[in-house]
Amino acid sequence: MLRSLMTPLGALRLRKFPASLRSGWPSAPTSGIDIPSGWRHAAAAAAAVAPASVAEALNSPPLADAVSTSPVDDEAVPRVRRGYMGPGTPKQPLPPPGVDITRPPVIQRRPVTPSQRHTALIQHSLLYRGRPLRRLCEGLTKTGGRSNTGQISVRHIGGGHKRLYRRVDFVRAAHDGKVGVIERVEYDPNRSALIALVRHRGKCAAMPEQQRPDRYSYILCPAGVKLGGEVLASRSDPAAPDGVAVDVRPGNAMRLRFMPVGTTVHNVELRPGKGGILCRSAGSSALLLERSTTKGLALLRLASKEHRYVPLDAMATVGRVSNAEHKNEKMGKAGRNRWKGIRPSVRGIAMNPIDHPHGGRTNGGRPSVSPWGWYTKGMRTRNTKKASQKMIVKRRPT
Repeated sequence: MLRSLMTPLGALRLRKFPASLRSGWPSAPTSGIDIPSGWRHAAAAAAAVAPASVAEALNSPPLADAVSTSPVDDEAVPRVRRGYMGPGTPKQPLPPPGVDITRPPVIQRRPVTPSQRHTALIQHSLLYRGRPLRRLCEGLTKTGGRSNTGQISVRHIGGGHKRLYRRVDFVRAAHDGKVGVIERVEYDPNRSALIALVRHRGKCAAMPEQQRPDRYSYILCPAGVKLGGEVLASRSDPAAPDGVAVDVRPGNAMRLRFMPVGTTVHNVELRPGKGGILCRSAGSSALLLERSTTKGLALLRLASKEHRYVPLDAMATVGRVSNAEHKNEKMGKAGRNRWKGIRPSVRGIAMNPIDHPHGGRTNGGRPSVSPWGWYTKGMRTRNTKKASQKMIVKRRPT
């Protein structure tokens, strides 16, 4: 018992204390920690001996709505709301002051093995440490890179760790006009960006209960948002009587029609109402260059330097995608790619002539091509007869 009380939060391991030991303890706030009812007195003791920095972290303003007060043994001890999954819980720790949780750094490991010398991975210590919300997940069946006929249609795919697919809300229409609070930031094995769990404050009373959307939803985590921060999405016209005014800040979503020129956006729709398609990977974004009400189009500059028109009524999210340091990761060994379901790539010159145009150990003679003879260095492969070709104002450089 004495050893667990030596650290400020060590008393959280204790269950219940006799009334004789509780009599001298002050009533200290314990907001922001997911504490079962039997642990409330232990939390009060921990907060009483905690330094000022820990007490301030536990009493941060975004956590005020998660705490309720109820009398227990004639003393008022704050109690965390049942089912609270937000920041300050053991599985979602509060980041240190000045640390951006949406931009985790790349860390180099101490080279105790040859592979560790060249390994550089994203640090996930401040992200959510538990399992994802199960009702927002579904099973993911592996294909091994094969189509419905059983033939390999995409090479270098197979194996890898088992995954759960997180249903990310790319449309942002289920909670139109309702404020949501970011409760935790999670790692998603199915994409390079981070995802954020958003809890919406009100349910949609206008819809039948069987058809009401879930209070929780996953969204692409924008860069710069904080735990406990608010996000809002609305397709309505802010000038209309029943319209909702949406501020231009990271995480908020609205139609491009109502965004000022020069705004950085991501998760951009190509067809209104079909969900975001453009700029969804880690660190990506687009810049709004122009709005044309006569054409009904908005001009965007994508990350590839391509200039493209999209419908003016398409939804987009303000800001850029999180996890910008993803591009600096180094796997360090071949086995880590196998864990991710990526199989080895064999060079064409190492094959036989029957298997690849470069096979047979004969260097030179023709430019680099694919196994099917397509040029692989600089040749443009887009079909210029597509209907969407007229939406591209300036093509990306090679």
